[in-house]
Amino acid sequence: RMYVHLGRGNLVRSKDIIGIFSLEDEANDFVALRDVGGNSYVKEDLTEGGTSYSVVLTSDRMYFSGISALTLQKRMNDKSVTGTGGYDER
Repeated sequence: RMYVHLGRGNLVRSKDIIGIFSLEDEANDFVALRDVGGNSYVKEDLTEGGTSYSVVLTSDRMYFSGISALTLQKRMNDKSVTGTGGYDER
């Protein structure tokens, strides 16, 4: 299994990620999003009160991260975090 580190020690399985979006002062646009069934997403602020730079969307959660969307997308494409939580030396 591959995981993406979203910041502050939080990992999400890469296969569970629907999208990674840059906020650029548009956080309120994401807060109102609903899933296919019309339900609100569980929102998790991973910044501990800091600035959110990106939103990571899974089927049931919306993670607000202090890491830029570009960096998170690179991490996802890099596949550098393995199922053990360690970094792959390949």
